[in-house]
Amino acid sequence: MAACHLKYPALSACASASVVIRVRAINDLTAFTEAMDSLSIYRGLWQLHIQKKIALFSMISDETHSSGAVVKVGNIHTVHLPDGSMTRSAHWHEDASNHEKPIEIKGFDVIEKKVGALIAKLNKATNQYHNFCGKALLSYVAAIDKVDQEARFVALWLCLELITGADDAKEIIRRTAFFFAEGDVAKAQLRSLRAARNSHVHAGVKPGGIDVKNFQMCVFVEALLGFIIINHFKFSKASEWRDFMSTATDLGTIDQQMARLRLVKRLVTLSATPA
Repeated sequence: MAACHLKYPALSACASASVVIRVRAINDLTAFTEAMDSLSIYRGLWQLHIQKKIALFSMISDETHSSGAVVKVGNIHTVHLPDGSMTRSAHWHEDASNHEKPIEIKGFDVIEKKVGALIAKLNKATNQYHNFCGKALLSYVAAIDKVDQEARFVALWLCLELITGADDAKEIIRRTAFFFAEGDVAKAQLRSLRAARNSHVHAGVKPGGIDVKNFQMCVFVEALLGFIIINHFKFSKASEWRDFMSTATDLGTIDQQMARLRLVKRLVTLSATPA
């Protein structure tokens, strides 16, 4: 068994945080992969608690609306055995180098406490539901980690597909808009985003205002992530959430469905009654 320690520059070196993650794995690659996945889930939960900003006077056109990861990983990671010695494949580096200055997060302790509460909630969930939330967070972090804005845009839509469990655009939009009070407005925004995504993927047309589109995509993805992680209704399967998302939101339709179900229940009860 190997223990994976992902180490980042010490605080005294460049004011960055240092992270150590311990896992049990059969080899270096498995240890590294599992540790990085754990860190990504942790960073995803942090991202949900950090207020996004709109910098209209930014000198960089693609950064007026922020949508990238706030808490980023270092460039080099090392893998160690339980005794502290390095493994044979000890050093791992990121594909894209991060040369940004360390950030200062206000309310660090408050966010850390909230993230800890979400982790505790996830740990109490069934394995199936825990895995569902984990995959959704990994997809989200993989998207916001992308430096290329267009690649991030496509990846964020894929994240919506994963959470809603649908590959049909109409159903993805309907299930996503289910959680918004102004459902018609949400649907209109999602249709516009979908059209831009299709033009980019199928015709190679670069989406205009890509930073705004990514900002909007994050609003939708993060709203869904918040609902599935908090899991107010204590669902145990991803399919239960997806069925819930597919429910009609029109009160008249809901009343009709309830009346129909009462008739079905009455019929079943009568059929089960001995003659």
